[in-house]
Amino acid sequence: MTNLRPSDSPTRVSGTRVSLGTQFVAGCSGDRICVDKTLVCKGFWDEVDDTSRICLPRRSGKTFNLQLLRLFFSPLPELKCLNLQPDSTDADYVTTLSRTTRESFFGESLLKKLHADFYAEHFMKHAVIFISFDFCDRSSIGGMIMDLCEAIARTAKRHLGEFKYFTKPVNSDVQDAEKSLRTYLETAEKVGNMSEDDAAQYEGLPLRLFRALSAFVYQQYGAYILLLDEYDIPFLSLLEGTLDEASKVRTSAFLGRLFQDMFKGNDEMHKGLMTGVFEMSMIKIGSGPNNVKDIYLIPTSTVEVHSSLRASEMPHSHHSNDALTDAFWFNTKEVRKMLENCTEQFAGFTEYHDDVMHKVREFYNGYYIGRFSGKYNPWSVCSFLKKLCDNLRLRPQLDQATVIEAIKFSAEKFWVKTGSTKLIMDQCKQHRNEATDLLEKLILEYEERNYQSTEAQLAPRSPPPTSVALGDASLIASYFEGNRFSGAAFLSICLQAGYLTRRTASTVCIPNEELFLVWRNMLAEL
Repeated sequence: MTNLRPSDSPTRVSGTRVSLGTQFVAGCSGDRICVDKTLVCKGFWDEVDDTSRICLPRRSGKTFNLQLLRLFFSPLPELKCLNLQPDSTDADYVTTLSRTTRESFFGESLLKKLHADFYAEHFMKHAVIFISFDFCDRSSIGGMIMDLCEAIARTAKRHLGEFKYFTKPVNSDVQDAEKSLRTYLETAEKVGNMSEDDAAQYEGLPLRLFRALSAFVYQQYGAYILLLDEYDIPFLSLLEGTLDEASKVRTSAFLGRLFQDMFKGNDEMHKGLMTGVFEMSMIKIGSGPNNVKDIYLIPTSTVEVHSSLRASEMPHSHHSNDALTDAFWFNTKEVRKMLENCTEQFAGFTEYHDDVMHKVREFYNGYYIGRFSGKYNPWSVCSFLKKLCDNLRLRPQLDQATVIEAIKFSAEKFWVKTGSTKLIMDQCKQHRNEATDLLEKLILEYEERNYQSTEAQLAPRSPPPTSVALGDASLIASYFEGNRFSGAAFLSICLQAGYLTRRTASTVCIPNEELFLVWRNMLAEL
């Protein structure tokens, strides 16, 4: 029987100052708090096949972890991490400085402490191509071509900029690959200055630009790791856009060819991972039905949710999927350690830690991810702790009434402000009667539960009254193709977007007070 683990994993938190949007490198320097998620490297290596996909809500740590993977595996100097003079050209010096700097980031990490052999075997040993489609949201054909070219070009320029520090002999194959890449970059730059209508003639350019980048990296280092962040944004833009049917078919076709070449027919890639929010159907976008391995970081069966609550005797880092899973979002130990670190400057505040943790659990806890229960929304937790510390600094003295007021005042709907509920609200308003009934059920279930403590949540209970099929990625695309309201598809979208969490294999509910307030406001607007 699979155990459901109440987040008792190995924990390391450094720094004392909470900041938002901290990258791994930034968190490893100065006094900024950094939660050690380096075990994701071991989980990635063990779990990711030729092509894998992880879908999680926004602000759950996807980009942070992809950047961490790049810093661990890549042998490139990563010039942004180094304090180099503009005219530095000594490749051996830069390579040595890069390794020394990178070792300072990972030297005390959980990964090195728990998996020393893995660390020695893979640290800075695998080339990495990291591309983000984070801004590829124009729905016109020309606009999407321009966005995709710019996304790939950003990565290509970084690789070319660091090429002068390449320490191996440069043969004719590398030189030819470099020349080809620079040629396509010049073309991409010209297309970027065109109108969207004119750019629409270059639908094959993103594919050719990626092929040139792939060949350039492969000729230098051999097979590489491909990391693609926000893979779903172009497809969502296509689905939500106003293109006519013929244009949608044309756009979907060249997107499919690009993804096929990046992941399915790419002999130059060793491992590939794409991350996003929604599980877009790979069949519908033309990239083949059997190519992508989905790594589900949500419970996939009733047994996984309603099984024994005893934590395993072995730490989670010795189970590859658990190591990967717990790298996303925060667990209770991490949140408490962050709280201890950032409030140590306030004398006597330790006695209020339990009060703070109660408020954090009430507002930002309640997510189930993999075999872990009681996970916390990282963006909201960091925002809450930052605001709490700011509020405490404004108080001349920290008596009980003042502290309790500061704790209460610091709890807000932080996460929902990072995105938009427009997609959900549009569907609710278009299908007002069906949506109202569904929202009322969700809110009633939450109110009846009245948000119990983390320990009480772990106990088996009757399923909530709303159900949704698990892992049906085709629901997302089909949801935009007609005007009929599907409760299952609607709940799937809300679940993948982070507005709901799963309690069993077939039921969902509102996870915490932050999201409860969001749902209550949406119902009031109907």
